[in-house]
Amino acid sequence: MLRDKTRLLRIAKLARGLTLDVGFNDNSNPFLEQAIGFEVSDSNREKATNYREIVKGNCENISEYFPGKYSDTVIAGEIIEHLENPSQFLREVKKILKDDGIILISTPNPYNLSTL
Repeated sequence: MLRDKTRLLRIAKLARGLTLDVGFNDNSNPFLEQAIGFEVSDSNREKATNYREIVKGNCENISEYFPGKYSDTVIAGEIIEHLENPSQFLREVKKILKDDGIILISTPNPYNLSTL
């Protein structure tokens, strides 16, 4: 659990400006302030209260939900490995990300000793 908190804190420190957290409902980040959560699946978990808005949809068509050059930071934490077409997702993110924006992607590492 400490490793997760450390990772989430590191991601929050790297995020800047208008932040879109894709897939937050399975792993919400308590260190983000006023981010927009993009919910990609139904979850029975308690919803985080530190997100200013929640949008639900298909992340492989995320540009349908936000205007072009909308976000300064897009976070894709522990989600890209579940997508049928990750390349499509990245193309969509490029449409909604500002020219100087950043995308933060994290994925599980199956070779990490703590996951064995």
